[in-house]
Amino acid sequence: MIRLLLLTGILLLGVLGLICWLVRAVIGRRKAGLKALADRLSLDSISDPNRLVWYRRWFSLQRLQGLYRGHEIIVERTSQRFSGRFKSVEVLRFACPCVGVPAFEIHPVSPLAYRLRRFRSRLVSTGDAPFDGFFALKAESPAFVLELLNAPIRERLLQTFKGQRARGVICFSGGELSYVEASVPWSSSGVDRFESMVQRLYELSLAVKVFTQEG
Repeated sequence: MIRLLLLTGILLLGVLGLICWLVRAVIGRRKAGLKALADRLSLDSISDPNRLVWYRRWFSLQRLQGLYRGHEIIVERTSQRFSGRFKSVEVLRFACPCVGVPAFEIHPVSPLAYRLRRFRSRLVSTGDAPFDGFFALKAESPAFVLELLNAPIRERLLQTFKGQRARGVICFSGGELSYVEASVPWSSSGVDRFESMVQRLYELSLAVKVFTQEG
């Protein structure tokens, strides 16, 4: 009986040790990915001073913040509700302080999901078959967003998203562009994608300003 208990205890310790190792490996990959992204974009890393000491040591790179071509950007992990449950997501926030601009969302979807959704919701069609077959576009003002998403922007969005394993959502609301993605693999490909998304949001912010001024 004692031998069985000892074996059970050793097994439990081994399982706990494996879980801790996996958690530390995931955290380490995220920290390394954020550091690489910070170096590429010249951003500052910010940790939460209210966390416990040991917790802060593990999660020392919780958020990135800085300026990209004059625009304030933030990369942080937060929780959002999906299908009634909260999930951890990485959020890229890109300041775009334009007053009175109607909100819009760009959702990458599979062709089948797009065909099913277009019968249930009011999606905006750009007339660009490759783009419309890959993105579900929702907008408060279809006319405005159709002007915004010109051919070069649509083409670069497709190049950035198509073929990627993970797909996030681009939103504009309240003077801020954001990109939200769950389960980011913070490998070199994940860092490349977030760097590309900063460029895509920068291009969208310029388009928002141009068409807002013209209007």
